[in-house]
Order: sequence, then structure tokens, then C-alpha cells
Amino acid sequence: MLVTTACKRKGPPPDCISLNNKGAEYFGDSYGEETKLNNAIKMYKKAIACDSLYVIAHLNLMVAYGEKHNYKEESAVIDKLLKLTNNDPAILLHKGMYLKKTGKVDSATKIFYLAKSIYDKRLLKEPGNVEHIKRMIEVIALIHGNAKAIKELDRQIELHSALSQQLSEEYFLYKDFDGHNPLNDATTTEYPAKQQ
Repeated sequence: MLVTTACKRKGPPPDCISLNNKGAEYFGDSYGEETKLNNAIKMYKKAIACDSLYVIAHLNLMVAYGEKHNYKEESAVIDKLLKLTNNDPAILLHKGMYLKKTGKVDSATKIFYLAKSIYDKRLLKEPGNVEHIKRMIEVIALIHGNAKAIKELDRQIELHSALSQQLSEEYFLYKDFDGHNPLNDATTTEYPAKQQ
């Protein structure tokens, strides 16, 4: 789950949300069709023009650029998101995965370790927060691969038996996880997102 820390406000105006949702509809219908993907990007840009702090629209734009393999634009949106969210670790994971897919493995690893340190700090404050535990395990998978992620998952289940059912659901994600090609795995955040 993405937690925005940069701005505490009610949220984007309804017309901005509508633009984002229209973009998500185009994206959902695109199935690789260039025209619909371009229309989704246009709608996300309009939503951002409507509200420059609209994080979900930025996330959706990032994913759409990634789908188009427009890595320069994808990177620019990731950098904007890092500013908007005050380096939220979920966005750091996207930055790391972007760096990894563009061949900058050492830089990606540094970003993953930074994200892990943030999740570790959050877990010190909220040791039973299942979302923080899941994301921390995801980072371990990205850095070290599935075996260490599963080992950490086992450890977390032992530490937090009350969360056993929720955490056990994560096993299928890491069973065939390929830490060298994380973008083909199910652990990446699901976008584009519509907002209610």
C-alpha cells in the first residue's frame, strides 16, 4: 500500500479523479494497443495538470510509460513521485526496478537497501504492520532472491503468529520469484488504479 507523506490534504478534486479514471479505463482496454495507451497517458497528464499533487495519477502515468518502454519519461515520473511522497519506500522500489531493468544493477541494489532500511524503521515502530512486513520481504526478494525471502517470511510468521494467515498468502509470490527479473513477477504493485 502506498502511503503518501508529502501532503496531508483531502485529496484531488472530483474532476481530476474522473480524468485519472478515464485514463485507467483506456489503459485497461489497451492490451498493447498504442492508440489506447497514448489516450491513457493523455488522460493521466490531464489529471496531473488538474492537480499536480495527485499521486495516483502520477503512478498510473509511470506504469503507462513503462508499458510503452519509454524509460526516460518513466524515470522522470518516478523522480517526481519521490519528491511528492518524500521518498516513500514503495516508490523507491519502483526506482530500483527501473534501474535494474535499464542495467544499473548496483544503483538498483543501493535503492533497494534504502527502501529496506525505511521499512525496517517502520517495523520498529509498528512491529505487527502486515503491509510493512510484506514490503520488507519484497525488498529482500529483490536483493537476495526467493530463498531468502521465503526464509524471512517463515521468520515473520513465527514472530507474528496472529498474522500467519495474511502472511502465508505471500508464499505463492515467492515460489517462482526471479530476483533478477522482478518486473515479470507478481510482487510489483498493481496499477493503473482508479480512485473512488
